[in-house]
Amino acid sequence: MKREFLQQIRVEGQPLPKEVVDAIMAQNGRDIENVRQGYSDYEDLKQRLQEALDRQADSQALAQQAKDWEERYHAALAEQAERAFRQDLEGAIEKAGGRSVKAVCALLDLEALQAGGDIPAALEALRKDHGYLFDDGATPPPYAGGTGGPALPSDRPESLAGALRERYGWK
Repeated sequence: MKREFLQQIRVEGQPLPKEVVDAIMAQNGRDIENVRQGYSDYEDLKQRLQEALDRQADSQALAQQAKDWEERYHAALAEQAERAFRQDLEGAIEKAGGRSVKAVCALLDLEALQAGGDIPAALEALRKDHGYLFDDGATPPPYAGGTGGPALPSDRPESLAGALRERYGWK
């Protein structure tokens, strides 16, 4: 409240006496001081709140970092499990005599095997259906003549035209 406001108030046409204005202003000042004392620790509370918010932001950042590291850890574990499964599978295919790991894997249900399926049983079933993918241990047939054997004698013609000339005596 301002003193000028009180001085403009008229009671029965007369302005308020100076003593009354001073008394009202003094009481108003005491009321303001009482209210102000209730907020005297405002700056301290404001600073403590800001520090708490900073700590909370730091803890949230740390929590996010911990979450990121946990995700990386689980991804590394999954990758390691995938790599171990692949090595086990490739070893089993080679042991079973698979001719092409890639071709054999294409016909297997890898998800079911990775979830705990029996790899040797799956390979045996695949061998029954697609035996050509596996080496059966039989020796290949011996060399068949005429398929890249020794060269023909040099007195023989090397082309069809040369053979026709020789046969019919053409020049």
